[in-house]
Amino acid sequence: MRTFRKSGVRGGVHLAKISSSCFVVLFALHTQAACDYQITNQWNNGFTAAIKITNSTSAAINGWSVSWQYVGDNRISNSWNASVSGSNPYAATNLNWNGSIQPNQTVEFGFQGTKGSIAEIPVITGAPCRQHLLHEQHHHAHEPRCAHYEINRFGQLVAH
Repeated sequence: MRTFRKSGVRGGVHLAKISSSCFVVLFALHTQAACDYQITNQWNNGFTAAIKITNSTSAAINGWSVSWQYVGDNRISNSWNASVSGSNPYAATNLNWNGSIQPNQTVEFGFQGTKGSIAEIPVITGAPCRQHLLHEQHHHAHEPRCAHYEINRFGQLVAH
């Protein structure tokens, strides 16, 4: 997988130069869902946080799983509204009652943990957090198709 920076954005059109012979024009982005990590409280050596998954599509998301890892000494001690596993990295999956996220709806789960000096805000990954291209057009000199691309959550063009 190769990662490229977007060359420019104009009115929802993303332009990327892949090589001297391959340009990609990305006409729109489609976000499956947004994954948001929020610190809800913190004290001397602890914190509580929540992860919100918002479905911004026109179809239900049936079953979800997200993961994250702290770079410092934050650790989770208990959780609610999700099945959380791991000991850094962590993974969370839906429970029976919150596995379906209808269009324009949000699922939230939370946890409590220990921390050192700061409560970290890690990067959340997982299928609900991805962005996909609605339409792409390739301009190239010799290649029939340059590659398949998507924009990751950091705004980078990623080739598969």
